[in-house]
Amino acid sequence: YNVKSYLQRCVQSISRQTYRDLEIILIDDGSTDGSGELCDSFKDKRIKVLHKKNEGLGLSRNVGIKEATGKYVMFVDSDDYIDKTMVENLYKDLISNKADTCIGGYKRVLKDKTIKNINPLSGKVFESSQIIKDVLAKMMGRASKNDDHIEMSVWKVLFTLSIIKENNIVFPSERKFISEDIIFDTEYYTKCKRVCMSSDIGYNYCDNRNSLTTKYNPNRFKLQIT
Repeated sequence: YNVKSYLQRCVQSISRQTYRDLEIILIDDGSTDGSGELCDSFKDKRIKVLHKKNEGLGLSRNVGIKEATGKYVMFVDSDDYIDKTMVENLYKDLISNKADTCIGGYKRVLKDKTIKNINPLSGKVFESSQIIKDVLAKMMGRASKNDDHIEMSVWKVLFTLSIIKENNIVFPSERKFISEDIIFDTEYYTKCKRVCMSSDIGYNYCDNRNSLTTKYNPNRFKLQIT
């Protein structure tokens, strides 16, 4: 939504992936700054553009999920971008570990520096009840002095689409909850069977001061405890 100044960078980073067999779905959430028109101008035949009324990030992702036809799905916020090998790296790790889900790390891109955030569980694989205890629980925060928590955001993960669709897992509106991601995670990780952790840090999370996570929200505390 209204990210015209970042959109070209984001879409090009996806189009240039070394893993080429992609279905790229762009959701224009009722933008008023020309983002929708820019989406329509991209020439990549793999790109499908959907225009909708403004409802927010969570509900827009649901539209993309419903439209998706691939075996796996990942989410990229339009003011961020990904390294050209990210999809290939996550896919290779997922296949080699016979997993249905692969979680990587990311880079936080600030104005004057870039901070690498490697998945603290990189190289490990979790199954069944381990997923809830050692993966989902660590997305809630750290439980000790050792910071071994896992970032709960969905944008550095390769998910199995059938798990999402068969269990009717959807994102709630971030206008009702402070984090739509952790609610999605709670539903998804209780349904998947095998999760692998990747050392890839190909997702570039950018410090956009107008983003949902950095913009001042006077209702944040109320939404946090909802």
